[in-house]
Amino acid sequence: MTPENKFNKNVLYVLNKIKERSLYTKTGALLEYWVLFDFLDGSGETPLPKDEIAILEKLEEWGAIKIKMSAWEYE
Repeated sequence: MTPENKFNKNVLYVLNKIKERSLYTKTGALLEYWVLFDFLDGSGETPLPKDEIAILEKLEEWGAIKIKMSAWEYE
């Protein structure tokens, strides 16, 4: 798999996760999105947490989403 294909696959994963959460979220309310650092999928089907965060930041850079951080941030 090329780097571009892997990136596109990971972007699609994040967008699908956003879409699913939006179905559970009241219209007009902020969407809650969690990146799980204690879960690693050995199958390679999900992006690494650091890649998931990078994709969210890239989506914000592209103007696709707006990130509003909570007071409970971890590094």
